[in-house]
Amino acid sequence: MRKLIQLTCIALILGATALTAQKTSIQLKLKKGDVYTQQTEMNNTMNQQMMGQSINMDQKMTMIHNLTVVDVLNTGNFVVEQAYVQVKMDMDMNGQKTTFDTENTENTNPALAPLNKMKEAKIRFEVSPNGTISNITGLSEMMNSISSNNPQVGGMIKNMANESTLAAAFSYLPKEKVAKGDSYTNSIKLNEMFDMEIASKYTVSAINGNVVNLNLASDISFAPEEPITQNGMKMDIKATGNQNGTFEINKKDGMATSSSIKQLMDMTMSMKNPQNGEDINIPMKLNSTISTTITKN
Repeated sequence: MRKLIQLTCIALILGATALTAQKTSIQLKLKKGDVYTQQTEMNNTMNQQMMGQSINMDQKMTMIHNLTVVDVLNTGNFVVEQAYVQVKMDMDMNGQKTTFDTENTENTNPALAPLNKMKEAKIRFEVSPNGTISNITGLSEMMNSISSNNPQVGGMIKNMANESTLAAAFSYLPKEKVAKGDSYTNSIKLNEMFDMEIASKYTVSAINGNVVNLNLASDISFAPEEPITQNGMKMDIKATGNQNGTFEINKKDGMATSSSIKQLMDMTMSMKNPQNGEDINIPMKLNSTISTTITKN
């Protein structure tokens, strides 16, 4: 009986050890001189109801940029330089089509020409192994260059390329070791987008060799305390939404080789009619798909 108890204890210890061994670390393990190419495809459809009229917009956007590891610091952090290779956009708003492509300027809408400044930009940042970004340089200079030529275009790009979105680039990385079935959370606030908050939950769906698969489920909300002023008009904005998606991570370097996200948002803008002071409510629905691939050169 005593031997049986001992064997049972050993089995339990070995079982617990095996479970612990399945935990894996997912961190950035970059090397100086490494170069990655990231390509992001965004498809947005929007429907807005305003004063009895329906406004529909379809937008497709492609952004390609290179990420170069220029240094590995004594702290263990990495210095990365981001350089845009191509920016392409096609937009259709109620039949009015607009196109832009840094690789084909002949067919580009002149109003979007300031976006060519993105190819001249060199953005640098420091990132820790667990994905915390700091010491961003070059981004504000790029935005100022675009906005000085066309403030409206600059505002549009600022919603997609800003310090908040850059800081969220590696938010998929867990702070602790994880195993299949584990979940962890992350919350980010996009200051440039009306203080939008995104509360995300990542779940490890599979670990096969050096490939880690994650499922994403996020809740989106924002309701600024103060009214937003646009074109001299004050408006209140409230919105809710969600994201669902998947990530594939290369455990060797911690980079997300691919991701696919679907986003749904319901938004309401409220303002006063400047002519008669009546309340105007503008409901809006925005559906987006965002697909990203990262390849090591």
